[in-house]
Order: sequence, then structure tokens, then C-alpha cells
Amino acid sequence: MKRKIITVISILAVFAFAFAVHWFLKPAPVEGCKIDPAYVEQFFAGFEKVEEIRGENCFFEVTGKDGGKVGRILYAKPGEDSLMGYGGLVRVVVALTPDNRIIGTELAENSESRGYIARVRDSGFFKSWNGMTAGAALDAKVDTIGGATMSSTAYREMVRQNLAAYLSLAPAGQPVKTDLFMLISTLCLVAYAMFSTFFPKKTAKFRIFQLLASTVALGFAGGLAFSAESFKNWLASGEIPLISMILLAAAVLVPIVSGKNVYCQQLCPFGAAQELFGKIPLPKVTLPAVLIRIMNIVRVCAAAALFILAMLRILEDLTPFEPFTVFQYQTAGAVTFILSGVILAASVFTARPWCRLLCPTGTIFNLLKSGR
Repeated sequence: MKRKIITVISILAVFAFAFAVHWFLKPAPVEGCKIDPAYVEQFFAGFEKVEEIRGENCFFEVTGKDGGKVGRILYAKPGEDSLMGYGGLVRVVVALTPDNRIIGTELAENSESRGYIARVRDSGFFKSWNGMTAGAALDAKVDTIGGATMSSTAYREMVRQNLAAYLSLAPAGQPVKTDLFMLISTLCLVAYAMFSTFFPKKTAKFRIFQLLASTVALGFAGGLAFSAESFKNWLASGEIPLISMILLAAAVLVPIVSGKNVYCQQLCPFGAAQELFGKIPLPKVTLPAVLIRIMNIVRVCAAAALFILAMLRILEDLTPFEPFTVFQYQTAGAVTFILSGVILAASVFTARPWCRLLCPTGTIFNLLKSGR
């Protein structure tokens, strides 16, 4: 009974810590209306000048070479209740014709991965509103991208914020809040993962369902696999979305307190996918202990090198070096599919090869565990 009480207290403490830190780090509304001319040029090539519309908030009139009005740019600022993408707050540019028909949209200031955003753009998501009137676009049902729910939803809602403000409608008409389904799913999975960490025998028979839930809910639905790229973005922006903060709180606090790596063993969607492949009934291979020791050193050095290169901006995008973007299957590149495919195939014959031999994220959490 005492152990169960301690487990419940630990779960509540992790959630309380996550909410408190998220509130403390909650970003202030973005200031300033100065717009990069490159965004204007993208939609109005060869424009003469761009002027802020008097009495409006970050909306601009664009004038062509002949002195005529060629369109408008909407650049509304994210409010303090705006939904954040995976890397933090996003700001969106919406271009309109003089008769208020959308020419296109573009992502402006943000902390998302450049390579990932390029793939989202190539998928055509940014063009979802093209040709619509401002009013029709405000009410349009635009589907988010599987595995990129946080980023694509934040982008979609910022388009709506732009249009609502431009049409003088209260933004409250389009609620912009944390995805409730993903929040509840994450809370449940984290609570169960912590219980499973402290009582592994009682939850062993439900293990396959837990693995499936992590792979589907956190992986494919939420795109919530921690990676070196996500840590880099959070450090650069100083912003961590609430759902990610809950996972991070559990990942950091539980190893320090218990010496058990709860994220890698219980929550990581790619780790869960590897374990599921490992359940395929084929002969297994035990890796030599000397290889494990060598790779432990290699992955610590590799993780340190990745973060140093990222902070020095020598490597702008770390996603090609990690398999996690496979969950963002609609925009993942060929390299990601090949890398993740090789790892999952290897998982059939040896337990969690990426986790044990290469993963930089797991390296960080293992250091927390070993420091206990």
C-alpha cells in the first residue's frame, strides 16, 4: 500500500511540475509589426512599397510599380493563448488580393525544424486556403497533417487568427487551445507508464496494448517522439508546449528519483515500435557485451557532437540523423523511411537496436538515471 501511495504522489508531482513550469515559461504575446520584405516579395513580386494599414494590427497594404493597390498582407501577432507548434509559437503570413481572396499563406517567425517545415510546405498544406475568400477561409475545415498535429494545428489556427482579426471578428469565435484529446491521452499514458515503471509485474500482461498506444497516440497521432532536434528548438526558443512539458517532466524527474528511464522504456513511440517488431517470432541475436560498451561511448560522443553543431548553427536541421520523423509519414523524407526501416527490421532480430546503440535522446535520459 505504501508503494502505491508513493506512486500516486509521484504521478501527481510530475503533472504539477509540468503545469507549473509550462505556466512559468508561457511566452508573452509577440511584439512588433515590422514585416520582412521577403514575405511580401513571395506573393507580390516586384512590389513598390508596403504600408501598415492605419488603425489595424499588423495588416499591410501592398502597392505595385504603377502605384495601384495589388493586395494586402495579414501578419497578426500570436496572442498569449495561441496554440504552440512543436517548437514554440508560430507566426503566419496571409496574402490577399484586393477583393479579399487568398493568394497564399507562409510560415514566418517560428522555432520549428527547417527541414520538417520544408516537407510540410512541399506537401501542399500551406496552400490549403488558396483561392478562398477571407470569410470562406475562416470557416474552412482544413485537415491537419498526421504525425504533425501540433505544428499543423498551430499553423491552421494562426491563419484563422489573422482572418478573424482582419474581418473584425472576435478571435474567441475560433478557440485556440491545447488539443484536449492529445492532452488527456498524454496524461493517461504518462500516469500508466509511471505505474508500470514501479509495478512492472502487475502490468506485464498489458504490455502490448501500452506499446500500441504509445506508437499510435504519441507517435502517429501526436508526433511526440523526443529528439535532438526538438531539444534544440526548445532551447533556442525558450518555449515548450504543455503536452511536451508533461512528457519531459516525467522523463527527467522519474530517472532522478527512481533510477529508471521511464521515457525510453515506457513512452517513446519509436522504442515501442521497435519492441513490437521484436515480438515477431524469429530467431534472436544477442549482441556482444564489448560492442554494447563501445557503442555506449560512441553515442555519448555523437550526442554531444550533434548538440554542439546545432548550437553553433553548423547543423540547422538534425532530423536526417534521427528516425523519429517517420511518424510524420505524410512529410517524411526518403532518408527517414530508409533509416527507420533498417532499424525496425533489425529490431526483429535484436532488442531495440536504436535505443541501445545510437539514440542521442536516450543517452541524455540514461545520464540522468546513472547520476542518481
